[in-house]
Amino acid sequence: MTKRILMKCLSLLCVFVMTATCALAEPELIVPDAYAQTGTLPVYRATARDFGAALQPEMFNASGIAERGEGKHRDGWLTFADGAKLSWCPEAVYYTTYDGTWEVTEESAETGERVLHTQPRPSMAGHAADMALWMLSGWPDTGEVFALESTALTDITLAQAQEKAEALLTALGLEGYTCEQAIDMSLARILTMGGRWNTLIDGGVMPNQPPFDVSAATAWDEGYLLVYHRFGTEGRMAGMFRATVYVTAEGFPYVNICDQYAPEGVVDTITPVAWEQVVSALPGELASAREPLMLGEITRVRLIWCPSRAERPADGMVLTPVWVVRFTAEGGEQDDRTYDAIFDATDGRLMDGDWM
Repeated sequence: MTKRILMKCLSLLCVFVMTATCALAEPELIVPDAYAQTGTLPVYRATARDFGAALQPEMFNASGIAERGEGKHRDGWLTFADGAKLSWCPEAVYYTTYDGTWEVTEESAETGERVLHTQPRPSMAGHAADMALWMLSGWPDTGEVFALESTALTDITLAQAQEKAEALLTALGLEGYTCEQAIDMSLARILTMGGRWNTLIDGGVMPNQPPFDVSAATAWDEGYLLVYHRFGTEGRMAGMFRATVYVTAEGFPYVNICDQYAPEGVVDTITPVAWEQVVSALPGELASAREPLMLGEITRVRLIWCPSRAERPADGMVLTPVWVVRFTAEGGEQDDRTYDAIFDATDGRLMDGDWM
């Protein structure tokens, strides 16, 4: 037996062993209600978003418009009378409240000289939203992740915050979103985390960030940072269809929304391949990669829709059902990270993976 044949046999044996091992651990399975009831799912025609076409600024701020600008690619921005800013492009909307300005020194990329810039300073509630984002994703320097502590703050509850956020999504024509993460920013948390933030600035961990006198914060700055996804948190759809909103009793100090396509009419109905089929194919896909990986644990399998080019060019883009498999693996630079594989639910073909 040649060395090449021996290595191939060993590779196939590893695939067999890993497939059998993964079958012992049942992953979390998430499927749409329609699939659970009928075993089928529609393929939708996908229409590109254009938020700027019918955006109503008063949904975000009623202080009046002080300045407005437009870009060359259906993007635009406006500044409100109270200093808040709203900007958009066809597939995204951004809104932030500000309170005055601050001076930041940056190095010029052209000359290398230190240049002083005047930038808008986030409001205290906007600062709370920024800190909450870090608290959910990993605090600078420590990577610490924080959890929801309270469902009722001084002037707003978690339920009220979700109701307001979801009303905003509905007004923007967004449907099918689920709140995947939520964190409360009480006055006590704003004071504590604000102090830690200023320590990071003083220590040079967060350069060119404005320090805040968080002792000036009030209960009106309290709120909930809510993170919504339309097609789950796995794979590239997590970034293509998501909404992050900080909600206080007064409104929305921070909004960041991206939604690239809206479903418009059914072009086909399919019977998705079984999830076991794509899971059993995954070890072989990993073993045959340019930089092979060994499958560890499959933690979640989700059936959702993914933007894809239609088979017929005349049909443009469609939202087609896919299986998204989240898993761990060995052999990469970071063995503790998770990976996502996207399989076409029509034929079980691997469409995308973040190890490829």
